[in-house]
Amino acid sequence: MKISVEWIRELIPEVEVEELLDLLPRLGLGVEEVIESRQERILTGRVEGTRNHPKRKDLLVLEIFADRPYKVVTGASNMKVGDIVLLGLPGATVSGKHIDVSEFDGVRSEGMLISEEEIGISESSTGIIILDPETPVGKKFDDLFDRVILDLEVTPNRGDCESILGIAREIAVLRREKGKLIDLKPPRLKSGPEIKVQSSADCPRYTGMIIEDVNVTESPFKIKWRLFHHGIRPINSIVDITNYVMLLLGQPLHAFDLELLKGSIQVRRGRTGEEMVTLDGTEVRLTNEHLIIADKEGPIAIAGVIGGKKAEISERTNRILLESATFNPEVVRKATRGLMIDTQSGQRFERGTDPRMPPLAARYAGEMIKGRPVSFSDIKTRIKDRRIRFDPGRISRYLGVRIKRKELTEILAALNFQPRNANGRVLITVPSYRRDIEHECDIAEEVARVYGYDRIPMKLSRGEKTGRLPLELKIIRRLRSLLVALGFYECHTYSPISQDMVDLFGIGPCIRIKNPLNERFTHLRSSLAPSLVEILAHNYRNGNTDVRIFTIGKVFRPSDPKDEESTSLGIIGGGRIAPIHWDLAERDWDIFDMKGILETISKSLNVTGMSLVQEKIAMFDSPVGAIILSGHRIGAMGAISEEILTRFDIRDRYFFSEINLDQLILRMAPPIYIPYPKVPKVRRDLAFIVRDSIPVQDMIDRIKKIGGPILSEVLIFDRYRGEGIPEGMVSIGFRLTLQPEERTLTDAEIKGLIDKIVFEIEKGFSARLRDKEVRIGRTQDPGREDR
Repeated sequence: MKISVEWIRELIPEVEVEELLDLLPRLGLGVEEVIESRQERILTGRVEGTRNHPKRKDLLVLEIFADRPYKVVTGASNMKVGDIVLLGLPGATVSGKHIDVSEFDGVRSEGMLISEEEIGISESSTGIIILDPETPVGKKFDDLFDRVILDLEVTPNRGDCESILGIAREIAVLRREKGKLIDLKPPRLKSGPEIKVQSSADCPRYTGMIIEDVNVTESPFKIKWRLFHHGIRPINSIVDITNYVMLLLGQPLHAFDLELLKGSIQVRRGRTGEEMVTLDGTEVRLTNEHLIIADKEGPIAIAGVIGGKKAEISERTNRILLESATFNPEVVRKATRGLMIDTQSGQRFERGTDPRMPPLAARYAGEMIKGRPVSFSDIKTRIKDRRIRFDPGRISRYLGVRIKRKELTEILAALNFQPRNANGRVLITVPSYRRDIEHECDIAEEVARVYGYDRIPMKLSRGEKTGRLPLELKIIRRLRSLLVALGFYECHTYSPISQDMVDLFGIGPCIRIKNPLNERFTHLRSSLAPSLVEILAHNYRNGNTDVRIFTIGKVFRPSDPKDEESTSLGIIGGGRIAPIHWDLAERDWDIFDMKGILETISKSLNVTGMSLVQEKIAMFDSPVGAIILSGHRIGAMGAISEEILTRFDIRDRYFFSEINLDQLILRMAPPIYIPYPKVPKVRRDLAFIVRDSIPVQDMIDRIKKIGGPILSEVLIFDRYRGEGIPEGMVSIGFRLTLQPEERTLTDAEIKGLIDKIVFEIEKGFSARLRDKEVRIGRTQDPGREDR
């Protein structure tokens, strides 16, 4: 949010920029940027005389008095004698244009008159800026108009700080002063117009004031300049005043041309099929999700978001209906997100506005409009004061510092909390504009802000035991480090997903959220796949097709009697397996690369017995498998289905795996110390020809069972189809590592074990040893292998 320092000074006199830069962060309002708009060598001047250029019909020669008389040649014609204008002196730079003394067909010009286009307020202009007649002459532009703008970071819970009044109120608290008060009173007029509010939950308060004999003109330059610096485009005097009051008081307003309205005003939900053209010319289709303002003919505005073209203020407008209301933040939020319309009024309603402000802001704006107020309607529900009773001693314990009762009371009074004694405790009344104050801990935070965090001494917490990381967190940290070392990037994702994603990935049923933010976040995910695939799609759209990403997050499953929540690891890999290199052949990811990642994880965590079992899973195309550990299904792995990839406009192949970390941690084996081997290892290679349909993992498991503890490792070093291999068969090469503990194996012992393995594999899998002459040898050096 942008605020003008000069505007703040109108409520808090004598506050300097440096002081604001110190106070605002202490109040929880971060200053993101200080914007200075220096307009050096621009003075205010009065037109003393005008005459035609002696040679050019399209030019005028003006006599301007500023700090002294000046002669200026201009092509503008919208001024008259007595008007106050802005004069750019030689040496000034305006919108990148350097002003100098120049000559126009023999007439010397000692400066340039400034237009709105040149100063940046509008994209085009037909004349120069005419200032208010009361503007003093000969003054520097920077001394009269807002020069310093602060861009503040306002947190979503502090909707009360979305205004000059709100910021000034906060500053006044720290400065222990009241500041200048804005005269805010409700209107006292006869009742009218007729307003019907369908639901007080959607619209707790709606005020409407009819003003006649209004004059729609250009706004004074000061208002235009302020709106421009606060990110709002000036339109006309009526619209500009509603925006000006919104910036000042934080209460959004809207003005309708009363002559264009038919019948009573209704605040109701939209009806399916209704359409409306907004002020920016966009045609929107309305649904029951949208709260609208309507007359008897149909919608005239989307409540809290944007007005409609039908009742737009124009130069012909003579009578207006001025709207000032309180709308349900959730309803407005859904409308702004659904329609993708972002307005400053919508932002304020989303964060919550002061329910007592609508009539006060309406009257304030009405007085600025200077028409003839005729009638006023105020449809509202009863505004209940929120009271909180608390123990002052608990506030001191919260903060870790003892605050005297008198100082505590002064702080609460400065915050307008109206503290009172109540049987040894303190009773406060929360101001209607502070929607974020609900509990005792909120009061403690407010006291800390004003008391000053720098006054609270630093103390180390005292505990009886040394803190230790829980096992789950240790494992997660180890996994993060491992995957990053393997070239993966971690992603952080949201837990809610849409019904559309549930259906597409086939991961239902999922737990439905009772009060979702929007249609994209209606269910809690039961798999990490949708979240990661969305990130994959974003990378793919932006040209990054070699993707290695992972996320660790919560997944949720409906269960009886209590829903389940667990932590999962999700991984996606695809594209080139390695960067392009002159000495490496290019190769894309395949399912075995993903399997290798899982094997690396299991080895790192000392998990044994993890296997893959073929299983039909909706989100995967073949190859696909369930991850089994100790007889329990702990995850799945496979190629993401073509249907899903096509939906996200992804044309390449990618692989996904997911592991339930809670189940994995439960079945982790404790680390066991294994001494360094005293005797050399022996390696043997065996190649079997088997049917292509035989799961290789089953063969590995059988070999390990036969080999027993002496067989330390079984690896696949070759997989071959082609010449010499019958159709439907495949040659699988296994590398066996024998590691005795106490003594070197004899050739006879090695041969006996190998023969037994060959016999069992040939018998159990209808396999045939590819090379009957098994070479038997022994590695004499642990670093040397003999096949």
